[in-house]
Amino acid sequence: MTEIQAIVLDLDGTLLDRHKSISPRNYSAVKRCYDSGIHIIVATARPPRIAEQFVQSLPFVDYLVFYNGALVKCKSKQTQQHISIPIEVSEQINEFMRLNEPQSTISYEVNDLWYTCTPVPETESAQFGARSNDAQPQVVDYDFIRSISPTKILALGYSNWRDVSQRFGDQVNVIATDGEVLVQIMHKSASKENAVKSVLNDIGVNPEMSWCSEMILTIWDFSRCAVFRSQWGMG
Repeated sequence: MTEIQAIVLDLDGTLLDRHKSISPRNYSAVKRCYDSGIHIIVATARPPRIAEQFVQSLPFVDYLVFYNGALVKCKSKQTQQHISIPIEVSEQINEFMRLNEPQSTISYEVNDLWYTCTPVPETESAQFGARSNDAQPQVVDYDFIRSISPTKILALGYSNWRDVSQRFGDQVNVIATDGEVLVQIMHKSASKENAVKSVLNDIGVNPEMSWCSEMILTIWDFSRCAVFRSQWGMG
């Protein structure tokens, strides 16, 4: 039997329990894997400011993938890989969405900074994944939004998200989560799959080898990470 060299963990629905904390049982299981020489990689849709709070109790996690793969950080090397949506593409998407569903709430993540043009009510903030004690998005004018290259665009209550995907699908990835209430838009090349491949290369595990799936265990919320079901082993 091939020895597992890396375990890739999601946060929500996997490492975190329903109280959004890491249970002693989960901590113990992950720590035993690390102590046996297995690399532990955490990959999430969340931004660093929130995800890093959850993994404070796991100091042995060296690589963290944020924003569904748009940002990768290595703590020991103090390096990061960041893939953002070009300014001109972001502006086109913004205009398209505001024209078609102006009532939706749109916010913008830029390398762990959170912006919006209008204040986000606390009830909606929770739907964006923020907790009551987390920082709220900074309210800026639209000219500022037009000047940024966002890591991720988030739209709450945008029902015609498939139209966005059809219109801009050659430039960005568009996914709808949380019962299709939250629309997440990232650069076309940004994905958890690509980010994890990059990390595996960095730690010396070739993800392109035919036997690689036997050396990597990925543990996810099945409803969120379908691509891994065919790429690598699932737990």
